[in-house]
Amino acid sequence: MTLAFPADRGQRRTSLAGAALVLGMTVAASPAVAQATDGTGVRINRVELGPEIVEVLTQNGIQVAPGDYWYDPFSGLFGLMGGPGLGFTMPGLQLGGPLPANASAGGTNVFINGRELHPMDVAALSALGPVYPGRYWLRYDGWYGLEGGLPLGNLIVLTQQATGGPGYNRTTYGGHLGSDGQTSYFFDPSSGCSVISGAGVSC
Repeated sequence: MTLAFPADRGQRRTSLAGAALVLGMTVAASPAVAQATDGTGVRINRVELGPEIVEVLTQNGIQVAPGDYWYDPFSGLFGLMGGPGLGFTMPGLQLGGPLPANASAGGTNVFINGRELHPMDVAALSALGPVYPGRYWLRYDGWYGLEGGLPLGNLIVLTQQATGGPGYNRTTYGGHLGSDGQTSYFFDPSSGCSVISGAGVSC
């Protein structure tokens, strides 16, 4: 699949959860994250990461709890395998295998960057407007369109129009997230840990 624009990490990213969420470069733990049984215990797109890769990620401020994740390198969106999107991290990382079409268990006939969306993803997007079955591309900075086509709109703009501004607070599948338009956070009530963009993890 070809996206309409080349990647540019310097611009803003957007969230399928209906908010311009930026989790910086951190993947937070959640109640459903599986514990490691051997190796690193970090599986991305059904491929376990080696310890040297996890170490490099850690050195660059990307902390990944053991678990089974999917990751979309075009948008930077991630989630637990079989579940909806939980947030964003850095796009363009060459991690694990290719994004499986059924990474979120699907059943919606709405595909973004090859992943069939979870019903919760579709419900969140529906708050911004009608969501039609089809195949779409989504960039990390919010621009989206039909596969092979020109941009149809920008989710960041739609989110700000729907919420009346860049700030937001949401309770999601994995915890609580919010932003004042400048800094974003994610809080996991099960562990008491929080992630603040640009500040890392605090427990």
